[in-house]
Amino acid sequence: MDTISDFENTESGKSLEAEAGEREPFVVNNLVSEIEASYNGAPLSPETSEILREFEGERTKNRGLGIFSLIEDSKRLEEKIKNLSQKCKDKVQTINPEVPLEEVPLYLLSSPVEKNASALNGEGIAINTRSLVENNKGNEYLENTIVHEATHIFIKRLGKEPDWESNDFKRQVSNFLWFEGLAQYMQPHPEEVERMFKQDAEKWPKILSSWFNTESKEKKAILIENILNMESFKKIMEYRHGQGYENGVKAMLEKSSQDEALTTLIVREGFGYHIGKLLWEQEIQKGNSLKELVMKGSKDIDNWIV
Repeated sequence: MDTISDFENTESGKSLEAEAGEREPFVVNNLVSEIEASYNGAPLSPETSEILREFEGERTKNRGLGIFSLIEDSKRLEEKIKNLSQKCKDKVQTINPEVPLEEVPLYLLSSPVEKNASALNGEGIAINTRSLVENNKGNEYLENTIVHEATHIFIKRLGKEPDWESNDFKRQVSNFLWFEGLAQYMQPHPEEVERMFKQDAEKWPKILSSWFNTESKEKKAILIENILNMESFKKIMEYRHGQGYENGVKAMLEKSSQDEALTTLIVREGFGYHIGKLLWEQEIQKGNSLKELVMKGSKDIDNWIV
């Protein structure tokens, strides 16, 4: 039972729908007014300060009002979220129909960091109103964002979030592919980068399998060269960074070990989201149940990359 229609036709699905009708799936906390007031010296509450600290991490910058106030934009965003919330909740619930996805706190922020959203370490969804407004993000992007971050939260609540403390390179990469790939797989609308990625998608599992099964620097150098020569790689990097992106890639390769370079491409440059989604798609296409794959946990991905 991995589709919304199957879920809705079950007694448990009807029961969960009845429960959902009693409360909003996502409880929106609009913090934009409080944050903007802090530009003029008003104190932030401890909770808001902690949410901003968690959201911004090391990317914290001096906050400023910017060109315009976002209070009215945040109110419109709040209304959009209300209209999308049940649809998003139903989508995420298909991960495990037997365990109700209880209400999720959602925080609307205003932050200057280049970051759109976060699952706040599994405790709630933070959405950067400023980033969405300045980048003119529409309803499809908002729906993708809510589903993506709510997937992370549900996985943590199910006790299936990967162990991020491992120092093993393969485990770190595989955990990322499983965790972020699932959230990407759950998104209802395709992204522009995904369309570019598909051109060479089938090459990535083979590259990772070869990488995980060799310690040879020479072989890894060949694999990196294969990645850099992919037409889809070139298109995605130019789409994200503009012409001349090669200089940044060259500098990164010169300063990093080969494993660090691959990790940078997968994590920071985001290729892992799409590689992971591809791996989830392949397993589902084999006839495997989404719920069963999730409940096996992230280490099962070792059987997907061989």
